Amino acid sequence: ILQEVIGAATVLVVDDHAADRALLRAVLEEKGYSVEEAQDGPKAVAMTENRHYDVILMDIKMPGMSGFEAFRKIRGRDPSARAIFVTAYAQESPIKDALRSEDYTVINKPFDIDQMLNLIGADTS
Repeated sequence: ILQEVIGAATVLVVDDHAADRALLRAVLEEKGYSVEEAQDGPKAVAMTENRHYDVILMDIKMPGMSGFEAFRKIRGRDPSARAIFVTAYAQESPIKDALRSEDYTVINKPFDIDQMLNLIGADTS
């Protein structure tokens, strides 16, 4: 009921693959979330300069700036920012090392839609 009064939770989907962004947008909007998209880390950082998102769904491996790097910049300005990282490369050494050194929530591609929705719901409640 509170979500209905204050409006839909906002989710920023950051992924360099347009098809993945479109799929996530469709699923999330169907569940009542307000969704915006960024195709890379620098765009996500710019979008969060003047706006807080309830959850950021962030691809880890993107050209130019990794999802981890982008989120560190976002978190530097917005300590309450929350991210759920998405990757198809969870077994690669640099990603495994980063996951061990930080408290990150990660889901693997191809992702389980129900798992993703449960994680987003937990972060926005």
